[in-house]
Amino acid sequence: MADLQQIIEGREIDVRCWQCGWLESRTMSWLSAKRHMSCPTCDSVIVLDTGEVRREILRQRKQLATLHDQMVILWESSSKISQRPPRAARPASPRPVLDLALAHRHPDTVALAARSTSMRRSTRG
Repeated sequence: MADLQQIIEGREIDVRCWQCGWLESRTMSWLSAKRHMSCPTCDSVIVLDTGEVRREILRQRKQLATLHDQMVILWESSSKISQRPPRAARPASPRPVLDLALAHRHPDTVALAARSTSMRRSTRG
């Protein structure tokens, strides 16, 4: 598996010029190293060292680190499963008969509900 730091720093974030609308993706390592850049279209200064950009980089770094930890756990658990010895085959036996405890008699709830509704209507009448 690739190094976590390489994965995180290779992640791209969109950079937009608010003057002309130019848009291009840059890696987080590139964005972290720059404070500002000039727009290649209109030559406006794009400030990269803002709180919003820093928060987005931090948020994505945390998310990728969490995802990486989850993937490592899954990878380790799957390798443990594959290392288990295979189970011995059981001799064929008839399937057990499940005895369900069903009520032989139960009140007809639909009829009771219909009667109580009709009784309410007749008393209002």
